[in-house]
Amino acid sequence: AGTIPLNADAAPDGFGFDPADGIGDVTINATVQTAGQAISLSGDALIFVGGGALDGGAVTFDRTSPGTVEVGVGGVGDTNFDVDDLAKITTSDTLTIGGANTTDITVVDGTTLSRDDGGITFDAINDIFIGNNVIIDAGVNNFNGTITLNSSDTASDDNDITIGTNSHLNAHGGDVVI
Repeated sequence: AGTIPLNADAAPDGFGFDPADGIGDVTINATVQTAGQAISLSGDALIFVGGGALDGGAVTFDRTSPGTVEVGVGGVGDTNFDVDDLAKITTSDTLTIGGANTTDITVVDGTTLSRDDGGITFDAINDIFIGNNVIIDAGVNNFNGTITLNSSDTASDDNDITIGTNSHLNAHGGDVVI
């Protein structure tokens, strides 16, 4: 029982485009259930069509090429996640947004992001900015959520984690790790 990878940049030759060009969107147009197995998503965007949804263990999304990620309405990052789309991802573990190709993450002012089970991790190379009046709520169903903000570039001094005015990180008995 390993991780199930869905990589928009790993199509085999013969599909009419370069399979390693750093461009491509992961489109989910049906419910993908993995019976608790982890899902790893790589692409420039994660697009849900119709009744598309993900249901797995840990779910991770990272860009296939370096760029920014924004969460919330009106995001202007290289990759944008609307809260309604993130609600279509059910995990029994942690939802991770970001990784080795995510340069910065911004959670837009006024965003409310709830993860009923498990936790949420934001993983950026450089900066993480949680806007004003943001609520991040994890683990309300099992009273054991975890919220992790990770700025991972140790080679530079450009690693800021900023939490805006009137913003709240609620882990419901779990940990908030910065």
